Amino acid sequence: MSTPPPLTVDERLRAAEAEWLAETSPDFVSFELFKLHPRKPMRRHNSITGGLAEITFGGGENPEGMSLDMLVSEVPGSGHALIERIKQIADKYDLSIEADVKPLKPTNWNPERRFVPFARLLVPWYLKRGFEIIDDDRVFPRIRYRKRTLSSAVAC
Repeated sequence: MSTPPPLTVDERLRAAEAEWLAETSPDFVSFELFKLHPRKPMRRHNSITGGLAEITFGGGENPEGMSLDMLVSEVPGSGHALIERIKQIADKYDLSIEADVKPLKPTNWNPERRFVPFARLLVPWYLKRGFEIIDDDRVFPRIRYRKRTLSSAVAC
């Protein structure tokens, strides 16, 4: 019995995107900084309902992986749950995740809930979740998540 050939990068990207789309629904968010602009289209997870994300599969600065264009946590803890789900999809299809850390406050943000307005203060949140800084010389630091394999864990 022969082993099927491994999926190409494009096949893995399309499969990851299909999985993401199957478990999310379109939704829109408006941001204080862009009050005059239309609401931003994002995806709300069907079971992690307090969080939304915008993900590009391939293209941009991460053509062979996922780009986390935006993550919004409307309910405390949902950002963590959502990023963990996104990482599971990336791991399943052996894809990296890259993002520029750009904190933007939604217009309906609960005033009693803390908001971290500076990218440099938000980076540690991502580092605790397995991301690494890949470009710290930007106004918005660039981060990457890559599944740790046994060989990369030994190299550390």
